[in-house]
Amino acid sequence: MGIKTAQKKVSLGVLIVLILSAVVIMNIEIHQDRFLNLLTHDPDVKFKIQNSLFVFYVSIVLTGLQVVLLGI
Repeated sequence: MGIKTAQKKVSLGVLIVLILSAVVIMNIEIHQDRFLNLLTHDPDVKFKIQNSLFVFYVSIVLTGLQVVLLGI
């Protein structure tokens, strides 16, 4: 397997991870109230969760990229 082929496979894997991550993140953003109601009904806790969602989104993307890198 040549270097160009490996680069294409890695690029395709990264692209797929980014697309799937974007779909999951958009789904969470659109249905945020439903997801928060699954976790809690306390308004203070919901506010704290909403403030920490960015960290969760970053972890979704990094976890997907880790899977691609482990497959190399």
